[in-house]
Amino acid sequence: MTTALEMAWATFHYIVVYRFAIGFAFLLSVLLQFFLPAERWLQVIHGRSGPMPVLAAVGLGFTTSPGRQAIESNFSHLVTGGASLTALVTYLICSHNLTVYYLLMLGPLLGKDVLFSHVLGGVMVFITASLGLSLVFGKTHKPGKLEANEDAAVAQPTVRLERFVRAVSLELWTTGPLVLYGLLLGGLIAAWGLSPWHVAPATLCGSGITAQSINTVLGLGVSFLTWMSPVANLFVGTYVWKVGIAHAGLVSFFFGSLVSWPRVRLYQRTLGDRQGAVFAVVLALAAIAAGLLVALCFHFTDLSIHYKLIAQQML
Repeated sequence: MTTALEMAWATFHYIVVYRFAIGFAFLLSVLLQFFLPAERWLQVIHGRSGPMPVLAAVGLGFTTSPGRQAIESNFSHLVTGGASLTALVTYLICSHNLTVYYLLMLGPLLGKDVLFSHVLGGVMVFITASLGLSLVFGKTHKPGKLEANEDAAVAQPTVRLERFVRAVSLELWTTGPLVLYGLLLGGLIAAWGLSPWHVAPATLCGSGITAQSINTVLGLGVSFLTWMSPVANLFVGTYVWKVGIAHAGLVSFFFGSLVSWPRVRLYQRTLGDRQGAVFAVVLALAAIAAGLLVALCFHFTDLSIHYKLIAQQML
């Protein structure tokens, strides 16, 4: 436990004091939510077809607070407003894995190569999930007509700010616990990485496609079991990578936040039990496929990316 706390404190000191990345991300996130509230994006998405709703879903996701209430409220509004399957997937990917926190913090934590692979992973999840959902729901639902559960709660968007001070307090209230949870859980994983019984997951079953496939499932499973949420998985993912998970597993871990247990329950509340479960399964398979596709892209383009164990970094 002492080692876990020491590693958590070292990460916090690096990202807050040394690089100040989280400070820039926090300020930019507040400004975006203040000047581009969710209501504006939702007005563009509702009742329209074509590429414009998808582009607006990117903006809505990018400017969404990482807090659970804001994400769930916006998703409920999209479903009840008849947003297309593509717009739903786009919003989920951007709100969970492509916000300003990721773009400003992932590079300092894990490097530019990992940041690039993360963005590429988002594109892969979008393509595979959109295709999968179209195949599953295409015969029974028209685009933009995915049925919403009548019992779904439709709350007003959390981020409806009239004053900048309230914006700061809301962002601090929602982000602070996520950062703390991520640091503590990441510290525990780091402590395991320094222990005598540590085994790098990437070395399981060799180093080929079999190991990559096992690691994608492992990464997704860790994300699901730990109820991984946006921002928190930045810190946990840092040490998941540094204890030796394969590249494909890291990608599936990050995008596994789309199917954490709270998100699965959200899909079932808004889409109905059966449709929500199918929706979550398609997203889970898309995260696994994205991990493998990104790893293959890096392999065939000679853009090698490989973890460096914590013990090696501390030598």
